[in-house]
Amino acid sequence: MYLHSPAIFYNMASKKLRRKHPVARIEDQEVIGPFPIVAKFKEYFVCDGNREKITKNLIKWLMGNNVSFDPEQIKEAIDFLFARDHPVFLQLLEGKITIEEFVPIFVPLVFFSQAADVLNPDEFSTRRKQAAQSPGSDQGLMQRITYQFSRMANALKWTIINSIPVPRDYVSAGTLQGEVAERNVFRALQEYFDRMVKDACLILHSHSFLYNQNFKEKDFIILNLTKGYIMVIEVKASFKYFAKAKEQLRDSKERVEAVFNSVENMSDEWLYVGLCYIDAGDCGSTMTNDFVINGIQQFDLLSIELKVAQRRTQQWIPDQHKKEFVSVAKILLFEAQGHPQAPLSRAKQIEKIDEDLDQASAPENIFFWTPEQLSIVHAMDKNFMLLMGYYGCGKTVLLIERAEYLLRNGCKKVHFFIDYEDSGLVESLKLRFNDEKRVSIKTAQWMFCDISNYDLFKEGIGPKDHVIIDEAGMWKTSDEFLSNLKKFQAQVSSLWVALGFVNNTHNFDEPAFRERLKEFNFYCPTLKHCLRNGQAIVQEALSNTDNQKMAFLGYFSNQVNPNKSWVSPGLFHKMPLIYQDQIQALKAALDYNNHKSFICIDGTTETFTMSALENAIPNNTFLDFQNKGALTEWHNSKKENLHLVSQKDQLSDLSGLEFKTMIYLCQVCLICGLEVKNSLFITRAKASLVMARYVRKGYALGCASCIPRGIPMDKKRMNIVWNEESKNWEIKQGISENELSQEDVEIMKRSSNLTTLLVK
Repeated sequence: MYLHSPAIFYNMASKKLRRKHPVARIEDQEVIGPFPIVAKFKEYFVCDGNREKITKNLIKWLMGNNVSFDPEQIKEAIDFLFARDHPVFLQLLEGKITIEEFVPIFVPLVFFSQAADVLNPDEFSTRRKQAAQSPGSDQGLMQRITYQFSRMANALKWTIINSIPVPRDYVSAGTLQGEVAERNVFRALQEYFDRMVKDACLILHSHSFLYNQNFKEKDFIILNLTKGYIMVIEVKASFKYFAKAKEQLRDSKERVEAVFNSVENMSDEWLYVGLCYIDAGDCGSTMTNDFVINGIQQFDLLSIELKVAQRRTQQWIPDQHKKEFVSVAKILLFEAQGHPQAPLSRAKQIEKIDEDLDQASAPENIFFWTPEQLSIVHAMDKNFMLLMGYYGCGKTVLLIERAEYLLRNGCKKVHFFIDYEDSGLVESLKLRFNDEKRVSIKTAQWMFCDISNYDLFKEGIGPKDHVIIDEAGMWKTSDEFLSNLKKFQAQVSSLWVALGFVNNTHNFDEPAFRERLKEFNFYCPTLKHCLRNGQAIVQEALSNTDNQKMAFLGYFSNQVNPNKSWVSPGLFHKMPLIYQDQIQALKAALDYNNHKSFICIDGTTETFTMSALENAIPNNTFLDFQNKGALTEWHNSKKENLHLVSQKDQLSDLSGLEFKTMIYLCQVCLICGLEVKNSLFITRAKASLVMARYVRKGYALGCASCIPRGIPMDKKRMNIVWNEESKNWEIKQGISENELSQEDVEIMKRSSNLTTLLVK
């Protein structure tokens, strides 16, 4: 008997019949597994109060500052948002793309955590307990200092236990157990749909399903056009919550039916599938339901889909249901949406990723997750600190926190140096401190280069003053750096330094260097968690070649393992094609990412004027990063088509900076296949990175990196020759394929693969 159908044998006039055939109540119906959806047209209903409080606010939130709408034209506004933020659905409907070309869409694109400051859930409980019981949490220290939570720590509801700041207890609240389970399913769905089957489908995570008077959160909803089903997955940490899962699936079935009922001329070929996932794998041998998954090792969606297909009574033809698919998707996204600030667009998802990364990189969290387990209260009270670590590990964040800490504790002047004269970080710091008179922000070239080169006394800094130095360069040997460090230490009351550059021509012995620092009474915590960047962006930065890794802060790259961190993955997209030049690459990247962005043009041999870029790419405005005030103007602007551009060799200018959304143009050598990219540039991207490649020019027979890679690109190569016109290696006349070395074969294959991606 179907869920909403009346009891066929029920008779109000016959008590005897009623006893023999009791009414089939909704709560008694089975809802796990596949069921046909028999739609009967009825407008989707949201009560007036919720339309006012939720739907209208959602539309306003998604519209942004540049577009307005008539509050009475909700349908029209939804149509506009759907076409603007999810155009691929309409492209499918209009025949511009095929069902096979419609790639799986995840909303949101990444997993959004409720515990953004948890880097490792397995270690969290133990580390929190240890932090709260940390020795030295004495009242005397607390009486001497004033530590206030950072904005993000306040937002995350950190608490004070025994005078030590500790994060919220996510374990006792059950947040971590539930989140681990949902993450497992999210990753399994990504693996299945993105890498295996590539169905035309919409996957919603943590969807606030609005209907009538209320909304209920659904863990996962999968609307699959390719296979003709809508699946709701309820995720539970343990089997003891199975009864609750069934109740939730009953509710989901009702809401899904209401959505399908609201689409005119809806076919009866769609199937509803209720699925329960138990993360602990503790269902036992008595549970034999095919639609209850017992642990992540048993997550076999292909087998489940085959069982769903077996329940069909007629063949499913996807092309006949495209309009229904698009209609249901629009309702689910916008009308059946109970979150007034739901991140439904890419732009809003980037904002949410940015917020999660800010929470992960709160100064309190950086010290909480350092191996030394030093409380931030005790860390901030250290007079001498040297911060080392890979890009994005929080060095600048901690220096800023140190400055604010000193100001709260009565310091009348903080001297904040950047060890590079043209650094854009100066402008960023001025924005951060908002012209705070007690903070002096200065630049100085090569402070640690020569003992006699720089003297703090000449800057009017005395022995009672506090100094902070960011982007400190180890330009020569570590001994010379330490000599300068000791010299500065003797001149001031406190000194905090962040290492920003290590000369790769000298043999840097990090363990020995740390031991020397202890002799100077410098504390040097191990910063190994990249918290500023999405982890997918970190992975791309770490994929550089060994030679490139060793430049700048590459010495510390091996200390970073993004795969072991719960930090948001962020959004990383590499444009699949290779473009002839920078302009062509930039056009393609802006077509893909039409949001306000920082643009980095790496390796270019020419400098573009902003007017030239605007002429080549209309409807966009570009600011030159090198111009004074450009960073501030771009930062304060709300224009989505305004972009900040850095080009040519501006390495040190970008040190310490971060950008929410970034487009990175890098060169690729067609001959050897090398992507000429720089990790320092890549790690400027915080939440979203789009990478576009263009052909390296200026080397007739390859790039400068070809020879070091063991590929001599000259006429002496014995059996193959490079054809510049066709952009391919060719076998020399008189030479057979069998005579080619394995190296030659690999070179030819690599080049041929790249050439097929080249935009003519």
